[in-house]
Amino acid sequence: MLDRTVNWAYILSMWLFEEKQQLAGFWWMIAFLVMISVIVLWLSISSTTNVIEELTVVVWIVIIMDIIIVTTLISIFRFLHVRMDEEHLEFGYPPFIVKITLSQIQSVRLVSYNFWNTGGYGVRLGYGKRWSYIARLGPAIEIDWGKGRKHAFSIDDHERLAVVLSDFLRDRFSNTLTNHA
Repeated sequence: MLDRTVNWAYILSMWLFEEKQQLAGFWWMIAFLVMISVIVLWLSISSTTNVIEELTVVVWIVIIMDIIIVTTLISIFRFLHVRMDEEHLEFGYPPFIVKITLSQIQSVRLVSYNFWNTGGYGVRLGYGKRWSYIARLGPAIEIDWGKGRKHAFSIDDHERLAVVLSDFLRDRFSNTLTNHA
């Protein structure tokens, strides 16, 4: 007798490569933002002058808006997702995912980024008008996919992704890890 049950978890996870990176220093950023908010709140509450007391409402509104904005940004940029199947390469911070068909890719390089190459973490417009999605410094993949479209993303398991990419892209993939110039 045939088993006709469908294992959807298996079908939906048929990625040749999948990685989820947490933004470097994420918890330090949270602690810093909480500390700044507490200091501003304490200064607004502890002041005794009339001018400061009138500004207390404004300070509270600004702090509440800051908390809402920062919480939203942190929730979006907490994890960088990288996925590849037999036809597509996807990377980015949800909901800002870049999806590239493998046939569109003209060249791929494995590079090493430092702070001066990227200018920090998150989504960056950097060197050579290249959009970079950086969760950590170090190994990264640079992709040129035609018509001036260039992207890069940080990657932890660059050896495994290099094997998968070289199988599909062959001559368009440079497997040598180089420092970004």
